[in-house]
Amino acid sequence: MNKNEEIRLRRKQDQRQSYERFGQIYLDLVSILWEHDPIGLNCSSHNDEYAPEACTIIPRLKEAASESELCKIVHQEFIKWFGTTAGSETKYIKIAHELWVVHQSLKLTDG
Repeated sequence: MNKNEEIRLRRKQDQRQSYERFGQIYLDLVSILWEHDPIGLNCSSHNDEYAPEACTIIPRLKEAASESELCKIVHQEFIKWFGTTAGSETKYIKIAHELWVVHQSLKLTDG
């Protein structure tokens, strides 16, 4: 197995483990981050480039009592991962909005 195949296999394993750990919200958040691409990573064919960031944001969802608080959390996590490259908090407003909608709908279906 060559290096690229090893990397692809590891990504698939990580993605499966993250899905098993977090469920649908993981897939939704990775998709939202990929769509908005706040750092400019999606130049490749891998739509899971933001999977590590998703895995640090999801456990903090329970801290957010509002969409604006969620925006702060998402921004804080991107600062941790990318430093000043993350940009300003306003860059994450649409991401937070979409994640908030998904999170609220999943909370309703979970009871």
